[in-house]
Order: sequence, then structure tokens, then C-alpha cells
Amino acid sequence: MLAKGKNPIAVSRVLEAITKIPGPKQFVFLFDTSTGKMDGEDNTAWLYDADLSILRDHDVKRIVVGGYRAKDIKVALLFAGVSKEKIVICKDKRKTAREILPIHGQETIAILYELYSDPVSKKVAAALRASMIKQNR
Repeated sequence: MLAKGKNPIAVSRVLEAITKIPGPKQFVFLFDTSTGKMDGEDNTAWLYDADLSILRDHDVKRIVVGGYRAKDIKVALLFAGVSKEKIVICKDKRKTAREILPIHGQETIAILYELYSDPVSKKVAAALRASMIKQNR
């Protein structure tokens, strides 16, 4: 789902909608707006206005945070009260699919991405599909 980086309302609304889906969930965050390298002008203050506390829900099993600002996003999640055991960071957005836990039964996997992460989000989704197919053989 397009979550629009640097927009706490967009991210909060997407999280709220997904967490209402019954059953276990895993998230992949690709809404880091840094491209190519971490930019000192890439302000992450907006993260503290997003309602990340929604992710404390017991049905949320894992949150994979990708991108150059993954550590900053992890800190915001921790301040929101999300358990550190749920959070995995992966600087390379393209490799985030590898961090999803094995799926047993029906489960929701949500990829939240910002506009410039659209191409990589499609690659992550394809990698997740391939992994699920392989797992179900």
C-alpha cells in the first residue's frame, strides 16, 4: 500500500486499516525517502506524529524496516512501545523479503512504500510470492 513517506496521517491510516484485518500480520516498511545514500536533509521527525503504537497489537508478528533510515524508524517504533523483538532492520530495501518469518496458515503481509520505492516494492512483493510458493511445496 502506498503510505507516502514523510506523511504521518497516510502511514497511520494504512496501519489502522491493515491491523483491523483479523489474524497474524507482518509488515515491510519501505517508506524511507532516502535514495542512493542517507541524506542529512531527510527529516524523520514526521515519524513521531505517525501512530506507530498501533503495531503493538499482539497479531503483529514482525516489522521489517528497509532503507538507509531503518535505524531511525526502529527508534520511532521503540518510542511508540513496539517490542524490539518484532523489529528487524535491513538497510537494503531489496533484501527485506528475506526477513519475513515463515508463514503458517492464513496471514497478512503488508508492504508499505513511498512513491519512490514503488519499483523496489514490486520486487519485494515478487520475492515474497516466490518464497511462499516454495514454502508451500
